[in-house]
Amino acid sequence: DTMARRLQIVESRFEYVSRRISLAGIMSRKEAQKAVEDGRVKVDGVTLRSEMKVSAHHHVEIDDEVVDPPGMPKLWAFRKPRYVASSFDDKREDVLTMHHKLHFWSEQERARVGTSTHQNVLPRHFVPLHVLDKPTPGLMMVTNCSEFARNLVDPRSNIFTTYHCRVLGKLPHHLFVHWRAGVTLNDVHYGPIFVEVRKRGIHSNWLRVTLVE
Repeated sequence: DTMARRLQIVESRFEYVSRRISLAGIMSRKEAQKAVEDGRVKVDGVTLRSEMKVSAHHHVEIDDEVVDPPGMPKLWAFRKPRYVASSFDDKREDVLTMHHKLHFWSEQERARVGTSTHQNVLPRHFVPLHVLDKPTPGLMMVTNCSEFARNLVDPRSNIFTTYHCRVLGKLPHHLFVHWRAGVTLNDVHYGPIFVEVRKRGIHSNWLRVTLVE
């Protein structure tokens, strides 16, 4: 029957052990693959030296830390302050980055929530969906699943991105209408762009620009 077929699908769902480690937010998939080669990963008590596929019934450990089967991909949204770099590289010490900001927040959250639960706490590894220029404040989104991230930013998913922009000079209103049919710049087609004037000024204007990147 239908229920039996669904259970069969669940039972036969396998994934590479490096992907499970990556989805757990412990490290990137590339780092997890290296950990497997180095003998740091165990499946059902057996040390691995090469990749293998596991199901939800396998017991996976890395450096004696249990790696639970992944659930639904998770998504976090944060406001990037002005003059904070979008980099998530923890090796950068020459500039204040989102890595520093997010992990400062994470440590505060761990202290508030406690060490017994990881709910609402960022994983050690996460994937940014996009970057913003250092002087630009705005919403930044990160996830624990690189496949989920690729699908979100794929133009075929038709997910809109909205920017609030300040522009100088006279507005080219006639172009705004044409942009709704799509814009091609440097041989790259960006699809429809929708522009809304949010605030008018003598020397500048604020626009709300929505497009599929």
